[in-house]
Amino acid sequence: MKRKLLLSVFFTCFIILLATLTVFATLPSTYGYYNFYTISGNMYTVQYEQNHLFPGQAQMLANYYYQYCPGAFDLSPATTEYNCHGYAWCESPDNTHYRLFDIDPFLNDSHTHQLTAAEVQVGDRIVYYGLDGNNGFTPLHSGVIAYVLSGNSFMVISKWGEGALYQHDYSDVPPDYYCDYNNSDLVYGFYRYDNMHSYSIFDPFDDTIHECRCGICGHMTFEEHNYVDFPDGMYCPDCGHVIQF
Repeated sequence: MKRKLLLSVFFTCFIILLATLTVFATLPSTYGYYNFYTISGNMYTVQYEQNHLFPGQAQMLANYYYQYCPGAFDLSPATTEYNCHGYAWCESPDNTHYRLFDIDPFLNDSHTHQLTAAEVQVGDRIVYYGLDGNNGFTPLHSGVIAYVLSGNSFMVISKWGEGALYQHDYSDVPPDYYCDYNNSDLVYGFYRYDNMHSYSIFDPFDDTIHECRCGICGHMTFEEHNYVDFPDGMYCPDCGHVIQF
C-alpha cells in the first residue's frame, strides 16, 4: 500500500513537471535585440531586457542619486528594462520602453532639429554630452522636457542609469552626466524630433489619386483626390488636378 502511494505521488509530480516544461517551452521569447526605424528610415537597434535588480540594489541606487540630487523625485521604480535613451527617443505604440545605446540615427534624422533654449517646448529632448577621447563629444544621457520655466530653465524627465525615472531640473543631474571628470561642466543640446510626416507637396498621378511627399524628408505616399465640383467638371484643390466633362 505504501509503495502504491509513493508511486502515485511520483507519477503526479512527474505530470506536473512535464506540464510546466511544456508551458515554458511554448512561451514566446520576448527578450532580445530588435531593429526599428526612425521616421525617415534610419535603422536603430534596441534591447528589451528583463529587470534583474534586487530590492537592495534599487535602494542603493536611490541613495547614491539622492546624495547628489536631493531635489529630484522619482516617478517610477528602478529597473534595467530600459535606459535613458530608450525612454527619451523610442516611442513604442504599446508604451514599451527599451534599452537604446546609439542615438545617432535619431540625431541624424532629417526630422530632428537642434533648438536654441528659447525655442524649447514641452516634449522636446535634451541630450547631455561627455568627452569622447578624440577632442569631441559623445551623448551620455537623454531626457524629455516636462516643463518650460521662465528664464530659459526647464524641468526634465529622464531615466538615471539602472535607477528610477526622475523628474528634475535640467541642471540637476548626477555626476555621471557631466562632461568632464571633475563634475564641474555640463554640456547639453536641445532637439525636436518630429515623428510624423508633413505632407505638403502634391502631384497628380492619375484621375483617381495624387502623390504626396513629405516636405521634410521626401517620403512619398498616395491618396485619393479631394475633388470639388465646378460647372464643367471636378477640381482637386490639393494638387490642382482637373477633370472636365
